[in-house]
Amino acid sequence: MNEYDFISDLLSECSTGEEIDLSVSCEQNSPTQMTVSWFALVVFTPSSDTLDLSELLPGTNIPKSLYREFGRVEVEWSDPHEKGDFANVASYNFMENSPTGEGVSWDNKGIGDDMISSALEKFFLPEEALGIVEWYGEKCEINWAEYPERLVPLLKEHVEKVEE
Repeated sequence: MNEYDFISDLLSECSTGEEIDLSVSCEQNSPTQMTVSWFALVVFTPSSDTLDLSELLPGTNIPKSLYREFGRVEVEWSDPHEKGDFANVASYNFMENSPTGEGVSWDNKGIGDDMISSALEKFFLPEEALGIVEWYGEKCEINWAEYPERLVPLLKEHVEKVEE
C-alpha cells in the first residue's frame, strides 16, 4: 500500500461523500513519523449525514455544489524499517483543523470536464431523469437556469429520452 491508497482508504472510512479527485503529498518528519497532506474533490450524496436535501438540484439526487477538502494527517510506525509501508501503520492522527474544505460550483473552470462527468456518473443514473420531468410536470416546463451550465447538456440528453 502506498500513501495515495492509504489516504484514499482513510477518506472512504471517514468522509461522508464520494471522492472524485485526489492528490497526495508526504513530508518526512522522523524515522517513525510522516505527515501526509491531501486535496480531494468530493461529491456529497443524499445518503450523507451532512447533506441537507434542500441542497439538491430540483428533481435529482445531485448536490448543488461540490466540495474541496484539504487535510493533513500524521502517520506513525512502531518500527523505523516499516516507515512508508502504509499497510503497517501503527497509528494516525489528524492535524489541528483537519480536514477542512469549501463548497465549489459545478461550473468552476478549475474542475476538468472529465471530473464533472465522473462525479455525475457516480450517483446519477440516466433513468433518474424522470425525476426532473416529474418535478416540473412536463419537459417543456423545465427551468434549466436552475441547473449548473456544465450539467445542463448531460441532463438534457437523459431528459430527452424520458417518455411523458
